[in-house]
Amino acid sequence: MNTASWLGLAHEYKLILRPGGILCLTQWDKLGMTNSVALGTYNELLTTALHRSVLSFSSHVHRVSVTPKLGRLLYDVGFQAIEQKRSVFDYSF
Repeated sequence: MNTASWLGLAHEYKLILRPGGILCLTQWDKLGMTNSVALGTYNELLTTALHRSVLSFSSHVHRVSVTPKLGRLLYDVGFQAIEQKRSVFDYSF
């Protein structure tokens, strides 16, 4: 999604949730590390395309960096008690 659209989406989330409702978002920022040349190349191409299409908040071409912005975006539209949890997924098997 275009970076300019995130604030509007956060506002829509706020409108459709009941008071006291819980919003759970899952977002990735980096595709991970790999020892596969093919997957590494694919990851670089994907993040470069996202960056060029203004779908990334990062100034670094190989990161998307939506997650660091989510808390502030949610706060700006009136969400309270914002919690964030980081997770690592091992998909090497």
